[in-house]
Amino acid sequence: MNEQIDLLLMNKDQLEGYAQKQFGIDIDKRKKISQLREEVEAMGTDKEVPVEMVDEDNGQIIVRLRNPDTGLEFEPTALLLEKDGLVPVYGDR
Repeated sequence: MNEQIDLLLMNKDQLEGYAQKQFGIDIDKRKKISQLREEVEAMGTDKEVPVEMVDEDNGQIIVRLRNPDTGLEFEPTALLLEKDGLVPVYGDR
């Protein structure tokens, strides 16, 4: 919970530094701060082991999960698979 509170208080420069230090990832500061916060928050859940998931309806492998509102894509982890509103992206591993 502390991480969420800290992210809400961070500006773009602080989010960039945090993402670089914690995850070794450069973020695009041209995005809205709300998008950056969501992206950095998801990085924390991406530390989870990604799972391979096959869509039972069409037999395709889900390789990413996309937020249709922001366009951000994430590795499919157990936590993210439970979230409503994320759209599967299909492909080969």
